[in-house]
Amino acid sequence: MSKPKSGSKSGAKTSKPASARALGHRLKVSPVTDILSSAPPELPAVGVVTLDALVVPAVAPKEPTEDEVLDEYVHRVRLASPRREREAKEPLAFGDDVTIDVVAFDGATLVPFTFRRFWNTTVEPSPHWPGLFEALVGLPVGESCTVKVTLPETSAAKAFAGKTVAVTVVVHNAQQVTLPEGGAEAGFALLGLGATFDETLIALVKELAQERVDDAEGEWSTNVLAAFASRWKGELPSTLVDAELEKGWARTEGTMMGEAGLPVDVQKQALAQWKADPETRRTTEERLRLELGLRALGEKEPPSLTKETVLAQLSPIAEDMGFTPEQMEQALTADKKMAERFAWTAFRLMLVQRVLGAAKKA
Repeated sequence: MSKPKSGSKSGAKTSKPASARALGHRLKVSPVTDILSSAPPELPAVGVVTLDALVVPAVAPKEPTEDEVLDEYVHRVRLASPRREREAKEPLAFGDDVTIDVVAFDGATLVPFTFRRFWNTTVEPSPHWPGLFEALVGLPVGESCTVKVTLPETSAAKAFAGKTVAVTVVVHNAQQVTLPEGGAEAGFALLGLGATFDETLIALVKELAQERVDDAEGEWSTNVLAAFASRWKGELPSTLVDAELEKGWARTEGTMMGEAGLPVDVQKQALAQWKADPETRRTTEERLRLELGLRALGEKEPPSLTKETVLAQLSPIAEDMGFTPEQMEQALTADKKMAERFAWTAFRLMLVQRVLGAAKKA
């Protein structure tokens, strides 16, 4: 279940977002250069992968807890509450919704996976960043600051847990949120889910319960693909895994670090951390095994690719791809490169559906 969109504005004049300085202005900025490997390695032979006896345990949906229901209620009330865009240089206040860039360092060492670009969050205490958001109160929109934060023992950056690090924050924009008077319970009318607070909670329980059913089915599908991927028994060259990690980093963190003006030496640290992280490496290897397994299926028995089959696969997700169904249909005949992209996406989706259709629940 997707989160509902925000409610109407409060009627106050909306200002343009403040033009925040690049995150790198607080550091020693170097020109951004290409730091990735130039020659992609060849793919190994795909071999043969079967779908025989693909049995994966079913996933039982988890009932939403009382705390989860209340958290969802508060979240939706907040989204539906009136808000006002803060002007440039206007100070932040507790409870504001903000869009920020964040990065943390221990001396000259980047704290792994702490970089965030255009992070939408709220100025309120966070167990992951003790004291950070409290220190943002009063900071003008469009400005930046560096805050000393002692990372908790539960920090995802395990090697830095318990250490005090320097966290630099750039504030791009902020919204003042006006919550309903009379406390959280008074906001039920904003949601339109029931005539009373209790009715609203009952409706939320039903929605979340259905969401958990969908989540369980999605988790089972993910497990099926992981089980199928494990059937590809070829050897993955480390050069191939490294190249895939570099591509993934460049598409996400690398691009955003360049936009934020972070120095090349910081980008190199981030890439090295990305490539060395065991979990990131494991998931990348699993994804490569899945793609090679799907390729093996496609080589043995290719799905039929026609204009009709491509549109049947992609029309339901056209909006997610940035197209209307009409634009997609037109591109299939007028744009050769786009047609090839669409055809490959549809080809892969049909192979994934073949795998999921062959799987049985234990």
